[in-house]
Amino acid sequence: MAPGGGLEPPNHRVNLYHREGFAISQRLYLSDIRSDMNVSPATSTGDLDTTAIVEKIVSDPRFEEYLYNRYRRDYAYYVYRNAKLIPKVLENPTILKTLSYRKAKAVIEAITPVRDFAEIFKINLDIDTKLLRKHLPKKKTSEITNSIIEYEIKINEEKRKSIIDQAVESIEKMPAGKWKLAATTDFFTGLRASEIAYMFRNWNVLKKLDLEKTVLITLDYDRDKKKAYITLIPKKLYEILNKYLPLHLSDFYWLDNIREYYGVKISIFRKAFNAITAGYLDESERDLLQGRLSKTQVRHYIKHILEISRKYYEAFEPYLHILDKLDKELQQINLK
Repeated sequence: MAPGGGLEPPNHRVNLYHREGFAISQRLYLSDIRSDMNVSPATSTGDLDTTAIVEKIVSDPRFEEYLYNRYRRDYAYYVYRNAKLIPKVLENPTILKTLSYRKAKAVIEAITPVRDFAEIFKINLDIDTKLLRKHLPKKKTSEITNSIIEYEIKINEEKRKSIIDQAVESIEKMPAGKWKLAATTDFFTGLRASEIAYMFRNWNVLKKLDLEKTVLITLDYDRDKKKAYITLIPKKLYEILNKYLPLHLSDFYWLDNIREYYGVKISIFRKAFNAITAGYLDESERDLLQGRLSKTQVRHYIKHILEISRKYYEAFEPYLHILDKLDKELQQINLK
């Protein structure tokens, strides 16, 4: 799999491009680039400005189509959006420091398909990605460690309430739809965006266990270092999800869009989950539900799932009104 959950690039990317029906002349494309930049014909591309070539490529609809043939649809769109920033980064690499670590890294990773597309036309792009990586912002290790956050919200009631209020307000300002349904599910589970997307897409095949007031969902999600074997949700949320799922939700597209359109950052829901459960679940129990335990540890804690379920429900009971409101809103629209 590719970094964003898409398909790996094909072994013969040039052949694939032509096999998909793209009858494009390499010579004409290079000539077109030179013409656009008022550069006289030459036998090599050394006299062409790399930034200008990249700018033309990322604006070319054929490049976008190439991505959709190379990757899964949602990941292709993700790469395409990040590739648009490459020309600016080539002109001024320090721009990377103004982005989040994940965004900056994604822009650099988008250079690979741009290079590969250029190779189809025998254009060799000289881009020093090692140099660009030196301008990456510092990686935030989950902001501060989870234990520090846990300590803060336990001793500081005001901070705890503030985090929860922010999360509730974030949900309320979103219009009814699958993104709001996903955000609400994240509020009650504390899962990662990719894990919520996985649950939404695979709902019909996931095993569920009715624990009276809650339902245990067996995810068995295992992607490199990201693992989530089980999660708990209130019975009311299960009933809502069961009406509308499965729904297609991409790993990154929904996360980026709720931030772009509604100013909602998904990290607030994981923090709120910790804040809400701080006085009810211990750290290992919380890690169990948020996908931070090994399979061996999961097998140990699953023996106590009824007690964990009871404490989980007690923690979230004051927030069940969010689900009643969501249920009414979703009934008013045609959710697909």
